[in-house]
Order: sequence, then structure tokens, then C-alpha cells
Amino acid sequence: MICGTGIDLFLTKRFDPHRLDPDFLSQIFTLKEIEELERSGPLRDRPAMLFTLKEAALKARGNGLSRGWAWRTLAVTADDRVIDADQEGSCVIHAAAAQCRRYSLALVLFEDRTRRTTA
Repeated sequence: MICGTGIDLFLTKRFDPHRLDPDFLSQIFTLKEIEELERSGPLRDRPAMLFTLKEAALKARGNGLSRGWAWRTLAVTADDRVIDADQEGSCVIHAAAAQCRRYSLALVLFEDRTRRTTA
């Protein structure tokens, strides 16, 4: 059963002033994500894509930053899978992302495998 959906469209140039700021990056990304960004070459658009995936997941989760949610409870893998440390085991997260020169777009669905729909 789908228990949350989130979509985010992000203008990638908004991330430019922050993409090389280690203090900012460490607030948003996990250590493993930062290491992956450093290995992947020029930090041009990849940080914006990860940010967009996390924003969409935040919306799908439905509880936002104001309710104690932390950016780093979500992790995005090198193949753009989203992992939520708080939902581990009970929820499957489906994510899709696309990027062009100006925008990053992400769609995230949370599927609760413990609840079943009745016909």
C-alpha cells in the first residue's frame, strides 16, 4: 500500500553557492554521501540531485523538518536508491530522478508492506 508520495523540482543553480561548503554539505548529506560526491569527480550537479531526492522523500514521509526530522536520516546511494533509517524494514522506498542542465526532478513513493489493501 502506498503510504506517501513526494515530488520535488529544484533549480540546480540555487545549490551552486553551497556545493563546495563542507559545513553546509555535512548538515544535509551523510559522510558516505559526501565521500561518494568527492569520488564522482566535479561537484557540479550531483549534490543538487541528492538534495532533490531528499526533498521529495521528506514530502513523501509527511513529517518535515519542523517535526524533528533530520536530513541525514535519509541516505541516497550511488544508484539513487533512498534509504530511510527510521523506516527500515517496514517501508519500501521507490525513487526516480532526472536532471537536465537547469533542473533536478525527483519522485519518491513510500510503500508500507505491513498493511494490505482489501478489495
